Amino acid sequence: AGFLIIFKPSVDDKYKAQKKYAKSHIKKLSCSYPAEFVDAFRDACNTLGVKQSEVIREAMNKIIEQANKSQGD
Repeated sequence: AGFLIIFKPSVDDKYKAQKKYAKSHIKKLSCSYPAEFVDAFRDACNTLGVKQSEVIREAMNKIIEQANKSQGD
């Protein structure tokens, strides 16, 4: 009987691959608002059971769609 050696990527290798992908495909969007406004937004998202990032993504998609429609006029 022989031995079968399987090499699994290490956690570090997976992290490096994710980081490499993110560097070329992902951008961060940073913005600042008054603390009360941010707290109210966070609380509203929690109350509604939605993720803050998803609400922001939906708002961004809505603006992109509106811009695309206005360019088509």
